[in-house]
Amino acid sequence: MSNSSDPHSGETVVLLPFGLSPEDLDALKKECRLLRFVPGEPKSRKESRLGGLPYLRVNATWPVCKHCGEPMLFLLQCHGHDVPGLPAEHVLTWFICNRCKPWFDNTQERFRVFLLPFDDEVERMPLDETPLFAKEVLPEPSGIQIRQETDYPDADDLGNALKTPAQKLAYARAHEPHRQHKVGGYPFWSFKPDVPRCEACGEPMSFFAQLASEDAANLHFRDEGHALLFHCTREECQHKHWGLVVQD
Repeated sequence: MSNSSDPHSGETVVLLPFGLSPEDLDALKKECRLLRFVPGEPKSRKESRLGGLPYLRVNATWPVCKHCGEPMLFLLQCHGHDVPGLPAEHVLTWFICNRCKPWFDNTQERFRVFLLPFDDEVERMPLDETPLFAKEVLPEPSGIQIRQETDYPDADDLGNALKTPAQKLAYARAHEPHRQHKVGGYPFWSFKPDVPRCEACGEPMSFFAQLASEDAANLHFRDEGHALLFHCTREECQHKHWGLVVQD
């Protein structure tokens, strides 16, 4: 640590090796939920899951890509109880076009996200109503174990707060965001940050979740990269407008 004088108060300020005070660093941290996939179809269709059967009602229209017209691949489902900010009695389902393999989309043409309320009176879509995909492209059906952790932003997300390359390197070594599957926290950027803007209001979206490439789960994004999901948190757009960024 080093000491610096506050130009306004004249008081000595303790700085960490990367030029931020402990208080500044503490203000940056966010809670995230790390996701660990456990192979096997969960017992309930409502549960958070990777792949398998989503919580769609019988005879529902399976989402198709607006660009190529092909059925989308079901990726992830999150139970509202597992994710802060989602209505408790809902599930969120995330689909993506495996043919187009989008790298950036803020219009939901090549991916789709649905927030579905629980309804025990309605029968769920059976396996024989789902599209047929080659087994090699399907995520391994899995339940999800969730662990809460603290997350910090990428050095590039801090802009001028880190003033020198040496400070950026020191910060990145100590506090880069979690790289694995997670909901909440901060995105892990392989390249420069590329936050999508909401199609409706034009404001930058907020990070929601990320999936990392993983052989055991049969998840592969571009050159073994990450799929980052964003959403608009403005009241008029919330849970309606989503963005996708894939980086290798």
